[in-house]
Amino acid sequence: MNWSSSTGNPLVYWTLYILLVGLLTYCGWGISYKDNKYFYRYAWIAGIFYSLIEGLRWLRGADYYAHYMDIETNLNSPGIADQDPKPLYELWVHAFNLTGLPTFVSFIFYSAILIWAYLLILKHYPKSAIWALPIFFLLTNNSTENIIRQYLAISFLLFAYVAYLEDKKILMYTMLGCVPLIHLSGFYGIALFLFATKVKMPFNKPWLFLGIYFFAYFFWNPDWFQGFSELLQKIHIGNEISGQNYLINSERWFTSAGSIATILGNEQSAKSSLSISVFFLIDLITIYFGFLACKDDLKLQPVFYLAFISLIIRTIAGDIELLIRFSDWTYFMVPFMIGLMFYHAPMNKNVRMVVFMIFAIRFLFYALVRALVTLPYAGCGFLWDR
Repeated sequence: MNWSSSTGNPLVYWTLYILLVGLLTYCGWGISYKDNKYFYRYAWIAGIFYSLIEGLRWLRGADYYAHYMDIETNLNSPGIADQDPKPLYELWVHAFNLTGLPTFVSFIFYSAILIWAYLLILKHYPKSAIWALPIFFLLTNNSTENIIRQYLAISFLLFAYVAYLEDKKILMYTMLGCVPLIHLSGFYGIALFLFATKVKMPFNKPWLFLGIYFFAYFFWNPDWFQGFSELLQKIHIGNEISGQNYLINSERWFTSAGSIATILGNEQSAKSSLSISVFFLIDLITIYFGFLACKDDLKLQPVFYLAFISLIIRTIAGDIELLIRFSDWTYFMVPFMIGLMFYHAPMNKNVRMVVFMIFAIRFLFYALVRALVTLPYAGCGFLWDR
C-alpha cells in the first residue's frame, strides 16, 4: 500500500488544517496573555487537537506505511517493516502490541509526545507561545507527517532541553541517551545539542552569523558535496549494517541528484520574486532579532545556535532530502526563537510593525493560504479514508 496524491477529501483536509491553525493560535494567545494557572487548560486543548488531527492522517508521507507495518506486524513484515530497529524503538513496538490497541493509536501517540514536549518548553517562556505555537505546526507539518520515527526521537531531544531549562542534568542526559536508541542519526542531534549547551556565545553582535547566512544563500552550490559523496561511497561498514545503504547511495543523499523534485519526477515550480524576497527577509530577521533575544541568557543561547544551524543547513540543502532531514533535528527551535524575538528582542514600535507585517505575509499567506490551493504530495487522507 503506497501513498497517493489523490487520497482523501481536500475539503476535509483544509477544514481541519485551518481549524488546527486557529486553535493553536488561540491556545498560544491564552498561554501568552492569561495567568500562568491557565497554562494546562490551553496546553491540553492544543495537545488534544494537534494529536488527533495529525495522528489520524492516513498515508500522510512516503515513510508512513513502513511505520504502520512496524506496529501492525510487530516488526515481522520482511521488506516493509524495519528489519534493523533500534533498541528503544523495538521495545516500544513490542510494548504497544501487548496493549492490543489499534495501530492508528500509535500515530496519535507520536503526535502527542511531540507537541507535549514542545508545550513544556513554552511553559518556561509563555510569552512566546502566541507566535511559537501556531508557527511550530506551519513550519514542521510537512516533516512531522513523513519522517515519523525521527520526530519520535526529536521529542526526546525536546525533553532534554526542558530538563536543561530546569537544571536536571541526570534527566537531560537520560533523554539524550534515548534519542539514538530510536533513530541512529540522533547522534548528530545529540552532538549539536551538547555543543549548543556547552559553548557560551562569544559575540555581542550577529554580523558573523548574518555573513555566514549570506554566503550560504547566494554562493553555496549543493554539488560541492560531490567529492564528499564519492569518498563516502568507498567506505564499507558491512552489508548488514543499516548505514551502508546511505553510503552506497550518498550521491543521492548529499547532491542535487537527491532533489525531492527529481525523486518525485516533478519539475520544481518557479518561485515568484515576492516569495523569494519574503523568505530571505524572514531568515535575516529571525537570525538578527533571534540573536538579540537569546545572546544574554545562557538558557536561550542554545536556542539560537540550534535554530541558526538548522536554517543554514536548510539554505544549502535546497530540496535535497537527506540534508533537509539533518536540518530537522533542530528545526523545532526556529518557531520557538521567532516567538522569543517578538517579546524578548529590543525593537522600537515602527520596526516591530514592519517585522509583524513581513511575518504575517510569510505565515498567513505562504504557509496558510497557499496550503489551501496546494495539495500535500501524499494526499489529504485521514483514517476514515482507508
